[in-house]
Amino acid sequence: TEQLVSRALPLLYLDQVALAAGLAGDPAVKPRVQDAITRVLANQSADGRFGAWEPGGDDPWLDSFATDFLTRARERGYPVPDAAFDAALTNLQNRAAYTSPGESHAYALYVLARNGRASIGDLRYLADERLSDLGSPMAKAQVGAALALYGDPTRADAALDAAVRDLAAPGKTGWRPDYGTPLRDAAAVLALAAESGSRGLDLGALTDQVQDALGRQTYRSTQENTWLLLAAGALTRGGADGRGALRLEVDADPVDGAYYGSFDGARLAAAPVVIRNLGGQPVDAMVTRTGVPLEARPAGGNGYTLERAYYDLDGRRMQLDGVPQGQRLVAVVTVRADQKRQARLIVDDPLPAGLEIDNPNLLGSGDLAQIPGLSLLDATAHREFRSDRFVAAVERTAEDPLVFQLGYLLRAVSPGVFAQPPASVEDMYDPAQRAWTGGGTATVLGTVQ
Repeated sequence: TEQLVSRALPLLYLDQVALAAGLAGDPAVKPRVQDAITRVLANQSADGRFGAWEPGGDDPWLDSFATDFLTRARERGYPVPDAAFDAALTNLQNRAAYTSPGESHAYALYVLARNGRASIGDLRYLADERLSDLGSPMAKAQVGAALALYGDPTRADAALDAAVRDLAAPGKTGWRPDYGTPLRDAAAVLALAAESGSRGLDLGALTDQVQDALGRQTYRSTQENTWLLLAAGALTRGGADGRGALRLEVDADPVDGAYYGSFDGARLAAAPVVIRNLGGQPVDAMVTRTGVPLEARPAGGNGYTLERAYYDLDGRRMQLDGVPQGQRLVAVVTVRADQKRQARLIVDDPLPAGLEIDNPNLLGSGDLAQIPGLSLLDATAHREFRSDRFVAAVERTAEDPLVFQLGYLLRAVSPGVFAQPPASVEDMYDPAQRAWTGGGTATVLGTVQ
């Protein structure tokens, strides 16, 4: 659910950003958002709570995040069933009434305020007496944004200012129950401050702070990307970041406001793109390069190592350089952490095109007694046996062993030589902690007639 919402939430405002940049909207966005709404609601229980992978669960921050998405979707004109939406809000009201102040409590009140169902008395009490109990800058900003929605700008700016001051302190790193990081918090504070129309904050300085944090990271989590995009959208809708209107010139054509452009290799080879700042203030530019590597990268990682191995049903190690058609194989993926840590991991093992998953179930160590030394997990938070890959979500605690293994059955089905993509493991909320195998080829031998 969290991953679904993180990917779909920024899409609600993509058309506004595109129009502001003079770009055409993407007609595929609306079906993607509607599909995300359907899939999120499929993970909702009758009492309004949302499970991470299926109905059920007890994650109050996730409940607020999912309901925030549904709220914003309704505001943007997407249909959300009334009964499901009311159940989600009622769940947040119950949680807000019976939980102590904290990150999920603040988020619940913010979402309720967007729907006119928060208690202004609770918000003022939280801002006046318990703001220091909120453990993240994002939570403080949510209280401020909720108060702004209820027409209390003095308390709203005070809470937002407290959130900004918290950003200057060393942020919490490692595992967090609110899926957060210091960069996510900074982007969320900027987004909420811009959305609330705060005049008490220097949005330009806050934007610089977010950009500085962004420049120090190579990888970003979906949470970080979501709130960065929401911040960009809020600043675009607000018309400025506190520095005055942007006036640019792109290849001699005037552009008012933020500019977004995409240029392929042929365009750049023909002539450089010349962008000039015609305004009176400095303007930051962010340039992203994408492309296909000329060579496959070798196996590697940071924080984890990953190994992928294959066996026949008698326990003999096999290579994929000459597998008879119809042969059944055991795939074993081994993940080793460099230290014990709490993590939410995604293991992704793409299949060569000539192989397919034979049995959509995880294997336990008892199923493979003929292969010595295995210690297979037979339960995961979530797993998918797709036509082209095996995917599993694995939650690890600081007390778990450094190593775990996952096993499943494959069958060679189509003769030929096929590319074998690398397998990977990644901490969904600390994506710098990751590992990958090397790629290769798989050869399936046809049967002799």
